[in-house]
Amino acid sequence: MSVVDPSSAAAGRPQVPMDGWYNDRARHGGADAVPLPNGGRLWLCGKHFVGPDPDAALAAVGASAVVCLNQRSELVDRYPHYVEWLRTQAPLRAVWFPIPDLGAPHLDAATELLESLCQRVERGDTLLVHCGAGIGRAGTIAAGLLMALGSGAADALALVAAHRPMAGPEAGAQRDLIAALVAP
Repeated sequence: MSVVDPSSAAAGRPQVPMDGWYNDRARHGGADAVPLPNGGRLWLCGKHFVGPDPDAALAAVGASAVVCLNQRSELVDRYPHYVEWLRTQAPLRAVWFPIPDLGAPHLDAATELLESLCQRVERGDTLLVHCGAGIGRAGTIAAGLLMALGSGAADALALVAAHRPMAGPEAGAQRDLIAALVAP
């Protein structure tokens, strides 16, 4: 039996059989573009898209910087070279802002991060944001960035989820952060 990658058909690309574990999305979760109000894009992915070769990941999506939301302990055993890359490439090509899985930063720290990411996208940078799977932490920060760029919370959350399936706040702390960003 041959299984076809549904994202190929949806994107208008030729349908490619994906027998077994051969397709990239099945292997590492892929990367998905979220359009930004300024016409740019923000990419969301998981650590397995970036970890093996961060330079190749940046090139694959045309991004200028990685925003890593993983804690060191989530990366060091499998991707020690990526941990070193994050350290040596900061602050130009790497922003490492560790957030515990299913967690969220305090409002002040999140606001500072979002302001710095806003400055980058307003300069025309394209960012590749990731956490473990590119869903909870990455989706929450992506929605927060859209909000900082002027989108309402509901629109930001819907846009992120529409472009990266299941992305957005997964846990109470992440939902609380979005609510706090809405409050004046």
